[in-house]
Amino acid sequence: MRVRVLLFCCLVLTLAASPQSASAAQPAGVTDNRADLDFPNTITFHAAIQSDSLIDSVALEYGTQQLTCGDVIALSFPEFAPGKSVDVDWTWDMRQSGSLPPGTSIWWRWRYTDASGVETVSEENTILWLDSQHHWEMITGNSVWLHWYTGSKAFAQDLLNAATSGLARLKTDTGLAPVQPIDLYIYGNTTDMRDAILFEPGWTG
Repeated sequence: MRVRVLLFCCLVLTLAASPQSASAAQPAGVTDNRADLDFPNTITFHAAIQSDSLIDSVALEYGTQQLTCGDVIALSFPEFAPGKSVDVDWTWDMRQSGSLPPGTSIWWRWRYTDASGVETVSEENTILWLDSQHHWEMITGNSVWLHWYTGSKAFAQDLLNAATSGLARLKTDTGLAPVQPIDLYIYGNTTDMRDAILFEPGWTG
């Protein structure tokens, strides 16, 4: 009997990152730069920052890798005691903001200023917003990357064929074609999907 699934898709850039935590590249002065997931509830960003002068301003810039009409950058200002060496943390609580689609790529960087007015920005880093309780497999073809954990590879291939056929029809009818891979995440049942999101936003189905 064919496995019944509940499906949703999200257009995200797939980047190599651990689904649970990510250590980040950083400039001199930024260490222990990481993002830790408590999926699906929170993601906590942390960094240790050092400077030759007193650090008096730290901001976290973050967002998601998605196609929009303009650049969207969110800002948060973690609390800390000014000093030449500071530890900063900030938690993004999805229970307050609403869920991101599983498979979303989240980026972040730190911007800090010392007492002499010198501003430093760390490199941009990413982490994949995805649960680790399922053993995700992937099959690809024609701009579609399909991720699933329940059902056979033949079942996944059927879904991939349907998705690529839909894209072909879209291109024929409208002239539109994806410029980046489209990730489809297939949850095996309603319960699993509800465990992965909060408040059942409108992009679920």
